[in-house]
Amino acid sequence: MARSMAQLTGTCLTTVKRLYDLREKYKDAPVVIVAISSESTVISASLAQIQSLLLQRHDFAEIWKSHTELPMVLDQAITGVIVIFSLLDVEIQRITAGASDPSRIRWRPRLRMLWNESQLNDLLSSIRGQQTSMTLLIQLLQM
Repeated sequence: MARSMAQLTGTCLTTVKRLYDLREKYKDAPVVIVAISSESTVISASLAQIQSLLLQRHDFAEIWKSHTELPMVLDQAITGVIVIFSLLDVEIQRITAGASDPSRIRWRPRLRMLWNESQLNDLLSSIRGQQTSMTLLIQLLQM
């Protein structure tokens, strides 16, 4: 489980880097890109915290036995993050499609067409929901 947490943390950080590059490339990027980047950084830190808590607990097997819902909750939280970041990756790819040769594309009209702020706002909302679940999970693991 710790390995999958580390991989997921890496995925989050890669997404943050891609969003940062996107913001740098397009100075007129929507504010939602900055918000998603910020929330993704927090999710990454939360995943690292959960991983640390899981590795530090010597009574891990006992916790699983006494709190039978915890493995399912952890699995669902991780699955939720995986799904959301997969959708976010698809959206980033869609936004940056065809951007390899900037001299041949007029960016402002193309970006207006490509950016689906509604979809990005939905993803931001989902990321914030996942962050809330990560916070609650951290609290459960600290009990």
